[in-house]
Amino acid sequence: MNARHLSVTALCLILSAAGSAAAQDATPFAPVVAQERAVLDAFIKNDTAAFNRALGSDFVYLDARGPVRWDLAKTSATTAPAREASGSGPAR
Repeated sequence: MNARHLSVTALCLILSAAGSAAAQDATPFAPVVAQERAVLDAFIKNDTAAFNRALGSDFVYLDARGPVRWDLAKTSATTAPAREASGSGPAR
């Protein structure tokens, strides 16, 4: 085997190893991406029940003003201004 064949073989092995490593790295994120997609799809479709299911339970998040409690029972009222501003809210 000459040096050129050896270089090509080494390059192919490196590329195949890098490809499988990249595929393994993406796998842990798949559930997170699916969860985020479920939340966003439900929001776009104005499906409050699916949105709440995707969120799971009440939670606290931080915004510029500090901690904010998200109450699933108030999802419709809380998201209405954003849906109306985005054009996905109820027809007028």
